[in-house]
Amino acid sequence: MPLDSSRLNSLARKDLPFNWRAEQSGWYALSVGFGRSADSAQELEYLLASASQRAVPSMAAVMTVNVFEQDYGWQYDQKLHAEQFLRLHRPMRASEDLLADFAVDRIHDKGVNRPAILVTRTDERRASDGSPLFTLGSTLFARADGGVDGPQDPLPEPHVVPQRSPDLTHRSQTRPEQALMYRINGDHNPLHVRQDAARAAGLS
Repeated sequence: MPLDSSRLNSLARKDLPFNWRAEQSGWYALSVGFGRSADSAQELEYLLASASQRAVPSMAAVMTVNVFEQDYGWQYDQKLHAEQFLRLHRPMRASEDLLADFAVDRIHDKGVNRPAILVTRTDERRASDGSPLFTLGSTLFARADGGVDGPQDPLPEPHVVPQRSPDLTHRSQTRPEQALMYRINGDHNPLHVRQDAARAAGLS
C-alpha cells in the first residue's frame, strides 16, 4: 500500500484530552539521567512527587497523544524520528490536565528510492483555563515511502547553528538500560531497544 497523504492529513484532531501526573514527571526525569547522585537535593526536586516538584521542560516531547496508526499507507517499521521542535509558552508543572490540537502540517515526497517527510504540529493548553502551554513540532522520515507522486510541501528552514562556543556543556554517562527506561514514557519504537528490529530496518 503506498503512502496515503490524504489519510495522513485527515488525522487532524482538536481538543484531545491528555493527563500527566507527578509520578510520570519523576519517571521522565529518571529516564533521562536524573538521580545518579542520590544525595543531590536539586535532582530530587524533579524526582519526588510533592507540591513543589519541578518538571523537566523537554518532557513536553512525550506529553501528547500519538494518533498515528500503522496502516496509514506507510511502512511503519521504516519510520525514523528526524527532528524535534519545542516552544514553551509558560513553565510546566509536574502534573497537568491538557487539551491538544494535532495536525500533519506538511508532507514532502522526495521521490523514488528516497523518503517521504512528514512534519507534525501539536499545540497543547491547560484544560483548566485554556492557557497555551507548549507547541511541539516533529519531523518524521518515512524512509521507504517516497516516489508515490505525493505532495511536495515546502519544508521548514533548518535551524542556523550559531558560530560561537556553546553557552553550557555537560557530560554524562548514559545508563545501560536507559533506552528501556525511556520507552515507558510512551516511545514504543522497537528500533530503540531490539537489535533484530534495527537490523531488519537496515540500521545495524
